[in-house]
Amino acid sequence: MENRIALMIVGAQKAGTTSLNNYLAQHTNIYTHQTLEFGLFRDEVEYKKGLDFFLQNTIAKSDKYNPEKKFFIAKRVGLMHNEEMLLNLRALNPDVKIVAVLRNPIDRAFSAFWYCRKTGMEPYLSFEDAIYKNEKARFKGNKRWERNCDYLGRSIYLPYIQKMKTIFPPDNLKIFLFEEMVTDLNKALNEIISMIHLSPFPFNTKEKYNERTEVKSNLFSKIMRPGQNNVLKSIIPLKYRSHLRRNLKKINEARPDQKQPIKMLPETRLYLQEFFKPQIEPLMAITKLPIDKYWSEFFNEA
Repeated sequence: MENRIALMIVGAQKAGTTSLNNYLAQHTNIYTHQTLEFGLFRDEVEYKKGLDFFLQNTIAKSDKYNPEKKFFIAKRVGLMHNEEMLLNLRALNPDVKIVAVLRNPIDRAFSAFWYCRKTGMEPYLSFEDAIYKNEKARFKGNKRWERNCDYLGRSIYLPYIQKMKTIFPPDNLKIFLFEEMVTDLNKALNEIISMIHLSPFPFNTKEKYNERTEVKSNLFSKIMRPGQNNVLKSIIPLKYRSHLRRNLKKINEARPDQKQPIKMLPETRLYLQEFFKPQIEPLMAITKLPIDKYWSEFFNEA
């Protein structure tokens, strides 16, 4: 096992990064973590455990580890917003390759709200309450929930892209638009593996990972929300704990066609267009991505 991270997916949250990580792990020379997020960069306490701790005690014991595979890749959504941990990542491997995926900030925020509702982190019943009220007291001091439910803050990309460009060399940082990436996913996947000098690979993009679902029971979601089951960590190994959590969540899931999809109020979308608009053109300039094509609502004249 090579004791370094070859490639890191750093965000954005709700921009297809879980699926991206799973697709990349199909490669015959790539392995990844079994957990939804790589734990090393969660906070300073976890980081002090060291990379070797995670490689030997969690990665090597997971279903996704294969000793014949050479490159370890990892995902931590929200890492793009954490300068200290980005610097730690660079210190671990100065040549690490970074992948960021940006999604229309309005759609990302809306998707994140329903994800946080599904996982039990968000007590508000409406997206509008989360945008206009946004009382932090509702998280009862849980900083993890507060970060994940920062719908507007995590949809502001510009300052974080600017910072990453100062931390990592240009050839080591690849930024995608979610909306463009999904039009030719195999192309994007092969662009990414070329960063670690791997030859083109026929990824099975028909495989579906992390499909959108809704929940049957909000009470069950609250019981299963992150940070609620710490007692399990002391009695159930990670491999089985991850399986148990996934299976329990599946029991509580309802497919979108089983429930009427909830749409954003038109006036809320107009409000968010004005809120995010100041960052859009500078973001397009710094990333050189066709944002005007895929996020055209920010360029339409009123």
